[in-house]
Amino acid sequence: GAGTVTHALASALGLSDGSRVTALESSAPLRRELGRRWGFRAAASLSELDPRERFQAVSLLNVLDRVDDPAGLLRSAASRLDPAG
Repeated sequence: GAGTVTHALASALGLSDGSRVTALESSAPLRRELGRRWGFRAAASLSELDPRERFQAVSLLNVLDRVDDPAGLLRSAASRLDPAG
């Protein structure tokens, strides 16, 4: 999406600096918009990111009902959480 909800969530988590937010978006035009509008780093999929990278929070907005393996996606997302996250 356009990042409005992600921006609000990031702000609530004290991540007002958009460069600290990584957004996954399948649409290339929307990825560019997320960077331009909010300063988010955007990738098409989790597999594009360094597998050693960990995150303080993970949010899946309008995703679980659109993937073939929602439980697998949840496991994958949870595995990327920082232990202090």
